[in-house]
Amino acid sequence: MSNEDQTPVSAENLKQWVDDLSDFDKRRQARQNLISAGAVDTLVACLRSENESVAWAAVQSLAEMKAQKAVEPLISMLELDILPYDVAEALMRITGCNYGISGSRWRAWFDETHQTVAEVIPENEVFSVDACVKETSELLGVTPDGGGNAYQFLLSLPSSRTQKVRVKFGQRDSTGNELVLIFSDCGPALPRHYERALRINVKLPSGAIGILDIEGEPHFVMMDALLASTIHPRQLAVSIETIAARADKMEQIMTNQDVH
Repeated sequence: MSNEDQTPVSAENLKQWVDDLSDFDKRRQARQNLISAGAVDTLVACLRSENESVAWAAVQSLAEMKAQKAVEPLISMLELDILPYDVAEALMRITGCNYGISGSRWRAWFDETHQTVAEVIPENEVFSVDACVKETSELLGVTPDGGGNAYQFLLSLPSSRTQKVRVKFGQRDSTGNELVLIFSDCGPALPRHYERALRINVKLPSGAIGILDIEGEPHFVMMDALLASTIHPRQLAVSIETIAARADKMEQIMTNQDVH
C-alpha cells in the first residue's frame, strides 16, 4: 500500500500540485506538498511527463522520499537516457548502490535483487532481524557484536584502517514506518569543523552527516536509514560498506586519525 492510500488527499489538490511543478515560482512548494502527502504514485506518474521540469521535480522528490516503488521506473528512465545524471543520483540515494548512469547495469542489479527481496521477505512474512543480520554478516565476512535490535560491524579498509558501523533496528520515522538506522562515528563534533561538515554533506549522493551524543559527547556520524519493509541483506551489506568508507574518509579529514 502506498502512502497515498494511507493518507488520502483530494484529487483536486494532487492535480493542482502536479500542475504547479511546471511553474518555477510554485515548484518548491508543490514538491513539499506532494512529499508531505506521501504521493509516491502521483510522482511516479510524473516521471513520464513530457515536461522535463515536471519529470525532474518528480525525480528529486522521489529521491528525497527514498521511495522504493520508484526504483524500477527510474531505471526505465536511464534506459531511455532521460535526465541520466539526476536519475542516477536519485537511484543512489534510494538504494545505497552506485551503478552510474548505465541503465543496463542498474537493470541487472534490479533483476537480481528483486528476486532476493522475494526470497528474504515473502509477502505477509514478518521481518526477521536475526535472519537479516545473519545473512548480512555472511555477505560482509564479518561477525557482528551485539544482539536484539543493535549490532556493530568492524570492517577492514585499505591502508590497514578499520571502521565500526552500528546498525539499529526498530527505529520509526515521523509516519510510523519501521526503519533500519546505519551509522558510524567520525570523531568529535567540534564547532570549527561545522562548516566543512556541511559542505561535505551537500555532496553526498545518499545518507548524511549528523551529530549524535556518544558517551555524553557530541560526535559527527555518517548515517543512513532504510525502510525495514523493503530491506534485504544485500542492500544492508552495501549500505554498511558505503557508510564505513565515507565515515573513515570523514574521520581522516577531521582528525587525521583512525580511532573509530
